[in-house]
Amino acid sequence: RLFSSLPGPHLLLLPFHRFIGTGIQHCYLQNMLGYRPHFYFVYFLTAVTEAVSAVFLLLTVNKFGRRAILLLCTIITGVSSLLLLALTDYLFPGIALGISILGILASYAVVVLGIFFASEVLPTVIRDEDVGEI
Repeated sequence: RLFSSLPGPHLLLLPFHRFIGTGIQHCYLQNMLGYRPHFYFVYFLTAVTEAVSAVFLLLTVNKFGRRAILLLCTIITGVSSLLLLALTDYLFPGIALGISILGILASYAVVVLGIFFASEVLPTVIRDEDVGEI
């Protein structure tokens, strides 16, 4: 009875998507360090990619649903990371930059959709603590 009010595996949903979405961005940013013509290039590119990701979410979530887009973006994040991990030495520099941009776009979408999805699943008390920590 003590644990009957806990949401179970849904409690791990928000920290997992937050960890995957923000932790993997370091992998993509490392591949962009050689492409900066000046100091702020990576920051501007990241901000533009996050804006494009937000527009992508606005256009696709209502049509295909949050779960499907969350799954798609998580898969794209993982595949992009694996491609960069395994093939960085063999890819053309422009292709590696494109994969990094795609990975940042997908990882930002994972973070945003993870927060929205967890806010629907978790009870109010737990949701306020978890989302408030972010």
